[in-house]
Amino acid sequence: MREMVFNHASATLQEVKQTEVVEWIRGVVGGMAQLVGEGVVGSTLRLGRELHDIQCLPDLSLWSAIDLLQKYGHKDDYLFFLRLSAKSPLLNEVSEELVSRFKGCEDLTLPAPDGGPLVFCAISDGISVSFPSATIWDADRVKVRFLEIREDGEIEEVEEEIDNLSCSQHAFSINDRHQSRPKDIVDPRELWERRAELFPNLLFGSDVRSNFMTSASLLGTIVGKLSALDRTAKDWRVRGGGMPEWRTLVSPESNTKMKNKKFQSSRTFRSHNGEQEIFEWHARFGDSGRIHLRFDTEEREIEIGYIGSHLPN
Repeated sequence: MREMVFNHASATLQEVKQTEVVEWIRGVVGGMAQLVGEGVVGSTLRLGRELHDIQCLPDLSLWSAIDLLQKYGHKDDYLFFLRLSAKSPLLNEVSEELVSRFKGCEDLTLPAPDGGPLVFCAISDGISVSFPSATIWDADRVKVRFLEIREDGEIEEVEEEIDNLSCSQHAFSINDRHQSRPKDIVDPRELWERRAELFPNLLFGSDVRSNFMTSASLLGTIVGKLSALDRTAKDWRVRGGGMPEWRTLVSPESNTKMKNKKFQSSRTFRSHNGEQEIFEWHARFGDSGRIHLRFDTEEREIEIGYIGSHLPN
């Protein structure tokens, strides 16, 4: 299940009345309640800072702003927000690899450390929760730019879109996208047999099935990643252009790694027509899973060559 993360950078306000802040909080609460009710997210809200350390106005912390809900007669909204936010610091009960990966990222969208929650959303499939205090936050999708240290020590610049909620209306769009992901598939064999139906815009190499069967415990995450890649391929054919506009984080291997024949060989798989091809690019899933792929800029096709654990480094 996905998680919500509060974007505390959006809570820094200027020349806003307290009554307007209250209405923003109520809109956010309504949207979060919808996502919880639809089963898109769990009943938690991760925070990069304590409520009293997030300053909305010079004389108003987020803690005080939440307390205003009671003053204006919105006790249910007040209790709902507090129940969500009382339990989950940003990195609480997160896998060691995800923590390590997060600490290897540096946000480019906002000054440090304000971008931390957005980067966390980008690498964990989380949903950002924002106040509509600026045009960038008043949208159901937000682009996040950050630098990331890869496994080989090289630094890569990454741009990824994340779901963002700053009013009740955004919850409908986020839920629609979430529900469009294939559901009720618990058997990897079923997913493989239905791949053409579920991901009609992707090609699958001949070696994928045997590797994929070992990743069954992370099936839901894999489905989400494949769905994002399928949308990328569909958009690419319609939009055109020399490169895909990735809907999820996709990276190439480093030049140093690809010059090594051993590493190159371990990333070589049979394509859908049986030919041996190098699948250098990859998307990540779970703690150490990889989806290796290649793309044809002439035909505008994306082909999956491998789904499984991290390949030799």
